[in-house]
Amino acid sequence: MKSEISIVIPNFNRNKLFVKTLDSIRSQSINNWRCIIVDDGSEEETLNALKKYIQNDSRFELFSRDRKPKGANTCRNIGLSQVKTDWVMFFDSDDLMMPRCLEKRNNAIEKNKNKDFLLFQGATFSNGQITGLRNNAQSKDYIKEIIRFNCALSTPSAVWKTSSLREITGWDERIFRWQDPELFIRALQNNLKFKWISEVPDHLIRVDTEIRITDSITKFNDLDVLIKIFCKIHESIENQYKSDFSHSIHWYCLKASYYISQNQKNITLNHIQKHNILRGFKLYKFLCLMHANNRFKNIKFIKGIIHLFIVREFNNFKNYPIYKDEKIIELFKEKYKSDYFKLIRDK
Repeated sequence: MKSEISIVIPNFNRNKLFVKTLDSIRSQSINNWRCIIVDDGSEEETLNALKKYIQNDSRFELFSRDRKPKGANTCRNIGLSQVKTDWVMFFDSDDLMMPRCLEKRNNAIEKNKNKDFLLFQGATFSNGQITGLRNNAQSKDYIKEIIRFNCALSTPSAVWKTSSLREITGWDERIFRWQDPELFIRALQNNLKFKWISEVPDHLIRVDTEIRITDSITKFNDLDVLIKIFCKIHESIENQYKSDFSHSIHWYCLKASYYISQNQKNITLNHIQKHNILRGFKLYKFLCLMHANNRFKNIKFIKGIIHLFIVREFNNFKNYPIYKDEKIIELFKEKYKSDYFKLIRDK
């Protein structure tokens, strides 16, 4: 019998979209799977609808978060503690599986049991259209890609050996942004062995901004939270990556300075200095631009001058283009046209 895969999904007040996600799992070409749903305190109506959906299918199991902190990572770890299979994957409550996703992952596991995690491509979709690929299967250094904000290996892209994931203590429950990048950085720094299996997508990731939970607030509203996460990761990464990551944080914070409040600015600057993200003249220049952009953001003439200096800093940000392979996208569309079209319709 082939290795069974457990699928762990956190849920918070999803209803219609989550049903489509569960439908895509239930429609898999194999039956040898277990789906562990961990609810994060949903409203009673949502929870009752979920219970009704899974009541006659023993492959689905529902748990409720029974400890703090609230959040997807806590739910993922609770789900991980319930896993009894050798392999586990994590899915979000609005993502979708292609019909042979689990079959292909099972086949790959049988041939690669010496690996700690296996990677599979995902396609993004918005408003009923495939928009791109989620991961760069050609990268030679994923930590460098992630800290340059070029590529973040996504939550559903990996199937993990359960014991290996537990060895690195699972998901970090203290963070509420950059959750999957942090996990993959930690896995790679702990020398977990991985292998890319398929560059053709086996799952779909929703990026419709009007319905994704992660886009329900503006991008920089929680910069003060995100900067703490960046500082934590900056402290933990190997020295060879610190300079690149400092440069990325510098760029990101300057961009955010157009939108953030005085309090967010102060928290950001305190953390930048406390954790030695920037030093010397670079730090002084950063402090001046952050202060000026925040203080004079409502005075058009001065803001225009500051903007010129910040644009110069942006031009020095040497990131690389986001990975895109039109041939793979077209191959995917041609090969799975009827399947993905059925999945991405929200009617």
